[in-house]
Parts: sequence; C-alpha cells; structure tokens
Amino acid sequence: MPPFFIAELGLNVFPYSRDRLTRLVETAAEAGANAVKVQLFYADHFPEAEQREKIQLEFPRYEFDWFLRLAHSYGLKAGASVFDINAVVRADEGDFLKLAAREQGNLSLISYARIFSGPRYRSIDRRLSIVPFLGTDQNDTLLMCISEYPTPMDDAIQMAEAVPEGWGWSSHTAGYEDCVAAAKQGAPVIEKHLRL
Repeated sequence: MPPFFIAELGLNVFPYSRDRLTRLVETAAEAGANAVKVQLFYADHFPEAEQREKIQLEFPRYEFDWFLRLAHSYGLKAGASVFDINAVVRADEGDFLKLAAREQGNLSLISYARIFSGPRYRSIDRRLSIVPFLGTDQNDTLLMCISEYPTPMDDAIQMAEAVPEGWGWSSHTAGYEDCVAAAKQGAPVIEKHLRL
C-alpha cells in the first residue's frame, strides 16, 4: 500500500496571497499528494534570533478555513503544524495536525493537542531527546526526521532505510530518494517539503 503523502507548503506560501496558495495546492494535487499542510506559528514563539525572519513567514490564521476549502476542492486533506495552544484550537477544523520536531519536548503542547480527535503526526529527531516518546496514543503517528534544512541526501537515506515499523518519514531534503527509501521500508506516512 502506498504511503499517505503530505505536501508541506512551507516557505513557498510567502509572500502570502490566495493566488500563490492556490498554485501550491494545485501543484500538490497534480503531483499525486494526498494532503497539504501549512504552519501555524507566531514569530515570538521562537528564539529571539529567529523572530525577525519568522514574522515574515506567519501564515494568516484567518485564512485557514479558506485553505481547508481550497484543499478539499482539489480532493486533498488539509492540516497544519501547530506551535501553540491557539494554533491547536484553530487547526481543530482541519483533517489532521502535526507537531514539529522542534516541539518534541513541549509536553504541554503534546498533551493539549490530544483535544484533536483526528490523526496527529509528530516529527521526531532522535538526536534531540527521548522525551517525545512519552505520551503517544493511538491517534499519533511518529515521523522520523533529521531537523536540518536541507538535509544531506546520504544522511537522509541512511535514516529513512532504518525507519521503525509503523513510523513515517518527514523529509527535509532537496530531492526525493529518501522518500523512496522510506516507502520501501513501509512508512505509512511521508511528509515532504514542497519545492517549486
């Protein structure tokens, strides 16, 4: 069975416009993705050194409903990466939510995310800590990843070939060979940062 494939729209959404978002969703559908995802964060959530860059990349939360309708009109599921409790509440209308690897030690966010009754995907970078293995339940699918942008392909393939049974893969490479390796391992879910 092929994996459930999520296209992370990421930085391609900016500068934000509905036309730009439509082009990305349309491209993801044409590429055969099953779902699309945006990131819901506020810049002040991040370390001060990152805030100036991040503030330009905030997805307008008031557009999330429109994003859902757009994705559904292309036959795609839609969700969001969440970084704070308000984002969990906002994303509750989506088809799934995602917790980034940088949040894998944020136990209060992980706990609060349980209000979402649909599928939850949690990226895990085993190099960061063992904390994320606490608190998983039947709605959680863990996605192995390397939190490096872009991830060197050789490193990614090596890790993708070792994806544990039942785990998915979150790809941060500039190519796709790691996704093929993860699919061969039986990864049920693959998240790929979309590049145009």
